[in-house]
Amino acid sequence: MDIFQDARLLDAKTTTHPMVKNLKLNVDIDPSLLGQEKYRSLVGRLLYLNLTRLDITHAVQVLSQFLQQPRALHWNVVVHLLKYLKGTPAKGLFFSSHNDCALRVYLDADWANCPMTKKSLTGYCVFLGPTIVSKAKYH
Repeated sequence: MDIFQDARLLDAKTTTHPMVKNLKLNVDIDPSLLGQEKYRSLVGRLLYLNLTRLDITHAVQVLSQFLQQPRALHWNVVVHLLKYLKGTPAKGLFFSSHNDCALRVYLDADWANCPMTKKSLTGYCVFLGPTIVSKAKYH
């Protein structure tokens, strides 16, 4: 809630996606942002939040590329991301203070499963205690 208060978004409407689809950002799009320190501060806080909110990873990574020269459009994307976070407070990883912190990794592979293409399927998931922290599936 501190992030929303600092960005003055406590009464803002929420959105369902962390970032607008197919949005291309660069530094040559519009004039420089006047509140660069505020932008940097919020993106830094989002980088920290990113540890438990894997759903915002891509958006935060894109926004962090513009810390040197943030533009007004970049600020609008930060606001959009914060509106998404406001509407999805229950999403994210929960790390209980009473877990064993054992690292468990499960891996499976099905080599050349497809008879026509001979493509393989591989997947893994990583748990820290009872919480999944990473997963992937490859073809």
